[in-house]
Amino acid sequence: MARSAAKLHADLTAASHKLREIGSPDLAEAVDEALTPRGLGALRNAVEADNKDPNLTIALSVADRDRIKAAPQPAGRSLQKDVADGFAAFIAGTFTPEQPARAAYGSAAAKVNLNVRAQADLTAAVKQAAEDRADELGWTPKPMHVAAAWLLKQYPAPKKAGKK
Repeated sequence: MARSAAKLHADLTAASHKLREIGSPDLAEAVDEALTPRGLGALRNAVEADNKDPNLTIALSVADRDRIKAAPQPAGRSLQKDVADGFAAFIAGTFTPEQPARAAYGSAAAKVNLNVRAQADLTAAVKQAAEDRADELGWTPKPMHVAAAWLLKQYPAPKKAGKK
């Protein structure tokens, strides 16, 4: 059972006092520092840095995000795998996202985030490929743009009735 935040704080404070009592002031100071906002931020950053597949935030319309999340995934498929496939295609030069259209200030459709764990090495390679191809493309896509375009290609919106 998880401790409440108040109980965790109290237990860590008690641990700091106990460490001082037994002659480990350096460890006590480390615990004390972890309890500060700066220490919590440092811990959070360390955990993120250790995560091999950091979060990639992909801005999409509500309808697109909901359609993608609700789509059935065949065995062995996942949104993470789809994003990795899109990144690989972009790096190989077999997929190029279109530059997102810019809307006049205040007129853009509402966007929400779809969060996907993206492989750090592929994300770095996409950034490098985007820089390398910026002149050819006429813009520098971010990993988010590549992922969004690929997912929209894989999970297209249904065609409206009467349109071909």
